Order: sequence, then C-alpha cells, then structure tokens
Amino acid sequence: MCRTRRRDVGSRTGGQLALRLAIAASFALAVADRFGVLGGPGEDGVSWGSWTIFRAYTAQLVPVPVDLVVDTAAVLATALETVLALLLAVGLWTRLAAGVAALLTVTFGVTMLVFLGPLAPFRYPVFVFTAAAILLAGLKRYRWSIDALRKEVPGAGRDNDAPGTR
Repeated sequence: MCRTRRRDVGSRTGGQLALRLAIAASFALAVADRFGVLGGPGEDGVSWGSWTIFRAYTAQLVPVPVDLVVDTAAVLATALETVLALLLAVGLWTRLAAGVAALLTVTFGVTMLVFLGPLAPFRYPVFVFTAAAILLAGLKRYRWSIDALRKEVPGAGRDNDAPGTR
C-alpha cells in the first residue's frame, strides 16, 4: 500500500496569497466606501458612500439608543478593518490577523442575520470571508509574506509570532 504524506498545499501555492489579498482587499474597499472614495451615496457599486450613511447602518446592527455606543462600534469596526487589511496585505502576523478577521466577519454576519433578517448576510459574502479567514488561519506557513521573511532571518522570531504570543 502506498502512503503519501499529507502536505499543507495551501502554504506552497498561491492559494494562501490569494486568500490574504482577497480578504485584505474586501476590508480596504469597505473602509474606502465609508469615506466616499468609491463614489457617493446611491452610486453604482457603492454601499454607503459616506460616514453618515455607514454610521446609520451601524445603528441598525447595534440597536441601542446610546449614540456613543453606535459611534464607538463604527469607529472600532473601521479601525480594525483598516489594521487587518494592512496586516493581511503584507503578511505580518498572518495567523493572528486571519483569526481576528474570522471573528469580525462572523460577528458582522450574525448581527446582520439577527437585526436585518436571514437574507442580509448572504447578499454579501460575509460568511464566505469568514470561512476564507478560518482556512487562512489554519495554514502552517505563509509564503510571500513578512512572516516568511522573519522566519528566514536569525533572531527575528518564530514564524507568525504576534506581540504577546511567545
């Protein structure tokens, strides 16, 4: 009987790079949309087109009567998506960033499901991005990344070390 070793194929192919860049681009484009970079409200392909409209959307997902809570949620989501887009694009602390991306997107998806109805998270690929982030977080190596470069440099730290994970 011929035995084959199980290989982490995603780490050796462009698949992990494609996942990283797709997730990073989705976060970056969502943030750009909130600030009108992709066009104004109501234009084709634009979800929000302004911070005001994005904030109103956030209020639907965080249905509390306290403006400070809604504003904080909108700012935190935007800041987190910006940081995740940058980390995933360059491949720094990829495993941690992918795990946080999975938690963030599943949170978005569940709140959309609960507060906007069962079709809302499926009109956008929210759960597809969650699954992609989970797959990315489960890979052993990240070629074409700062993580891979850090592993090759003596004393630069273990592969995919994030602050506080040693």
